[in-house]
Amino acid sequence: MRILTTTIILLLTLSIHSKAEVITFDGLTGSNGTPFSGPYNEDGFSITATGAFLEAQAFGNPVPSLFIRNGNTGTVTVTGNTFTFNSFDLAANNGSAFFSIMGLLDGVNIFNIAGFVPQPASGFSFSTITTGTSDLIDTLVFELTPDGTSLNIDNISLTSAVPEPATWLMMIVGFALTGFALRRHERSQTLQL
Repeated sequence: MRILTTTIILLLTLSIHSKAEVITFDGLTGSNGTPFSGPYNEDGFSITATGAFLEAQAFGNPVPSLFIRNGNTGTVTVTGNTFTFNSFDLAANNGSAFFSIMGLLDGVNIFNIAGFVPQPASGFSFSTITTGTSDLIDTLVFELTPDGTSLNIDNISLTSAVPEPATWLMMIVGFALTGFALRRHERSQTLQL
């Protein structure tokens, strides 16, 4: 019975495992200004974009990142298994940057966040925007509009809420071991009678 209890505790611990991920765009290999539409995959997430997004190899936090020039509005969409959205980095170059973010779960709108990043006092710097939401979603849509030369997005921080394949494998093995232990325990009690 001790084996069964230990196995159940282990399985419950594994089943609620979550893993923090940061989409850094480090896998982008184009030159500065290469058009980006995706899909780009990183850490189990798929990133696509509409509008005139470009790869940034000159400015980033660190580079690479994605950027869009003034006069354009575009969307960046992140999809994956169920996750929570923690934060992201946004930079305004020679102006401010406006953003609107929508979190969806199975196509249903779960939350909306909107705001702006003011023009930095000098130079080009990123601001980390923390969302303050713990809602589970499977799609994240950024609508971004620069009000200056351009804006960059980088370091999208997410926390996966679904076990990874290795965790599922361990759970299946654990269930098999639990079943084996229970059958063996029942058989030994039957023999004792």
